[in-house]
Amino acid sequence: MYDNLATLAVFAFVFSVIAGRVERSTVSGPMIFIALSGTGEKLETKLFLAWFGPWGLATIVFFIIVANEHLPAESIIKHVVVCTITLCVVAHGMTANAWARGIGRRLGQEPVHGL
Repeated sequence: MYDNLATLAVFAFVFSVIAGRVERSTVSGPMIFIALSGTGEKLETKLFLAWFGPWGLATIVFFIIVANEHLPAESIIKHVVVCTITLCVVAHGMTANAWARGIGRRLGQEPVHGL
């Protein structure tokens, strides 16, 4: 199916981005909004929690479930899982501090130093 590593890498990256965005906008995000309804949380706080939802963790859990099934495309699944988790860590790492500080400023709270 994939004759070289570059093609597999591109496939894994594109699939991870699309699947992550589709899942985030259709499943995790709305579920977090539903769970927080009636709590009085501001829209930005709900968006923050939706962004930092279980994208990478869910990928790990689902991979563990299928890892012992010896599927024909097992190596492709492993590559996609690694790519998805890496993208999750990078995306969250690049956005966490700035967004959290911004929310804290807008809510009038002092940042916690040393964290």
